[in-house]
Amino acid sequence: MAATLATASTAVAQTVTTPAPEPASAPADVTTPAEPSAPTTGVAAPRTRATQATPTTSAIPVAPSVPATLPARGGLDPKAPTSRRTWSGRVVVPTVARRSPSRSAGVVAKVSPYGPYDNDPQSLLVLESRGVGRDEWYRVLLPERPNGTTGWVRGDALALRATTARLRVSLSARTLTYFVAGRRRATWKVVVGTPTNPTPTGLFAISEVVPQGRANGFFGPFIITVTAHSDKLSDFDGGNGQVAIHGTSLPGLLGQAASHGCVRIANTNIRTIARRVPRGAPVEIVP
Repeated sequence: MAATLATASTAVAQTVTTPAPEPASAPADVTTPAEPSAPTTGVAAPRTRATQATPTTSAIPVAPSVPATLPARGGLDPKAPTSRRTWSGRVVVPTVARRSPSRSAGVVAKVSPYGPYDNDPQSLLVLESRGVGRDEWYRVLLPERPNGTTGWVRGDALALRATTARLRVSLSARTLTYFVAGRRRATWKVVVGTPTNPTPTGLFAISEVVPQGRANGFFGPFIITVTAHSDKLSDFDGGNGQVAIHGTSLPGLLGQAASHGCVRIANTNIRTIARRVPRGAPVEIVP
């Protein structure tokens, strides 16, 4: 392991105004620390003690149906996401997502009012809308494999809301930037996945915001799951390889590639995200 790490109580993340890109792999003298019965991607049932498991690798297809970044304008569709404003739909009743905006179309997935990780209320990022007869339909980004899976959900199953907040993770710079209405508000250093277990790229959304019982524990005060899954790990430590943004008890690793795919950030900054960025808000992860 590299030199002694700073403690969480003394480490403060610095806001970066013009982040300089860093090498794609972690420095040779840095090793990924042993994780105290907690995974860095696809975490097991929250608030329970997990046993470290051997990751299972498999070739997992990626669905390229969602753009990697948001456009400045949404065209003719008022619900289409842009870099300044997006819409999400809170699922209010159990429903299904279909392959096209039709009651007779094939089912892509069952959609629950509750998220898959901690049973938080589930809000899904809206990608487009379409009126068909008396029905209003919304194509939403689903927290399913493969990454980028979408489906059409009838409007009467959703409660819509708009947000101007979004996040962008740069893997090369190892930073997370917080935007409001298209303007950058802050940029922070983060830990990203290693070359062996990289953080997946694409357009995703915040799925659940889960407070942790030990604010100074491995995950910090919050785990914020996103709709991404690892492209390399089909399961990890009892979880399904779902990626999250979370705090850290190892702030000395910020700015490095040292996780199994999750994005670790200073505890002060994860509190800001949990407070200001709602479920269903977009998360762009770029190379």
